[in-house]
Amino acid sequence: DSDPSEELRKLNLPDGGPGRSAPRAGVDGCWRCGCCGSANYPRRSTCFRSACGSSRDARGTALVQAYLDRLQSSSDSAPASKTTEGRGHPRAAPAAAAPSASAAPAASSAPAPSAPPRRL
Repeated sequence: DSDPSEELRKLNLPDGGPGRSAPRAGVDGCWRCGCCGSANYPRRSTCFRSACGSSRDARGTALVQAYLDRLQSSSDSAPASKTTEGRGHPRAAPAAAAPSASAAPAASSAPAPSAPPRRL
């Protein structure tokens, strides 16, 4: 078996940095260190914290592998992948489509209630 982090590094996907979000464990392959609890990007096979440096555990590897599989299957099945906020970072398609406009109930002619004024 090859390391899924090595495969992700070959894809040269961006992660973190100015204007980008910090890693969130369980999201897009990010994993939580079993020793110190820090969230790590999927391309890492060891914890980013220099004081820790623990290897990714089996649960983290499973998260990274599932993310890699999702990226590979989306690139095989679609000519262009969706991106998040222009980051060039592919995401899986949403699980369920939003209801169509024709399925929405008719809007009433009554004006919408206004919010009470905010106190400062």
